[in-house]
Amino acid sequence: MKINHIGYVVQSLDRSAKFYCDNFGYSVKVGPIFVRNQKVNIVMLRSPESGDPDLELIVPVGKDSPAFNSQKRRLIINHICYQTKKYEETLARFEKKVVRPSMPAPVELFGGGRTFFAYLAGQLTEFLEEV
Repeated sequence: MKINHIGYVVQSLDRSAKFYCDNFGYSVKVGPIFVRNQKVNIVMLRSPESGDPDLELIVPVGKDSPAFNSQKRRLIINHICYQTKKYEETLARFEKKVVRPSMPAPVELFGGGRTFFAYLAGQLTEFLEEV
């Protein structure tokens, strides 16, 4: 497994994307797009260094978004996403800690690989199927 991206809950996609691009050399990989099953708008930023994780900037759309409480409490880092070649095995290993069931991710983000979220050691963790 390797870290694919780190998800940050932000107040503004435009301002945050500009900040990370101007100050750290990131570039916009995709977005903004609306992720319906999470009720969020996101922008994915590509790392300037090969092999480093990307950044996923997240703005919740409504109080029923899973990211809303993170934004309200100003918890900037929302989750870390691990990419795995052994998706079914990983899902089975963490089955009792899953908080969002397995489902396909938006094609424009991850090529349609499946994802699930789990709470591990008190932290929200996303797992992404390598396709």
